[in-house]
Amino acid sequence: MKQSYQTVALTGSDQAVKATGGVLFGGYTVQETGGSNAATVRIYDNASAASGTLIGAVNLAAGGSADVALNHPTWCLNGVYVDVGGTGTVAGSVRIG
Repeated sequence: MKQSYQTVALTGSDQAVKATGGVLFGGYTVQETGGSNAATVRIYDNASAASGTLIGAVNLAAGGSADVALNHPTWCLNGVYVDVGGTGTVAGSVRIG
């Protein structure tokens, strides 16, 4: 049976995607939209901080993008938190179920 996911839009800065545990992480789609600066996106199994278990990471070149869909989703015990770094502008979404 295929898993259905909810997409949660990213704000472009650090954010809690899901601040409670017991959630499936199914992947992400991110893009550096400014076109002139690089950015990093790190995704953690954590409700409110950029710490804990790293479950996804990507370095985006200026204008770059990444789309990751997990064949086997990751069970996050604590929640899902996204940490955005660098000087680029990030847009995208995270898939949770």
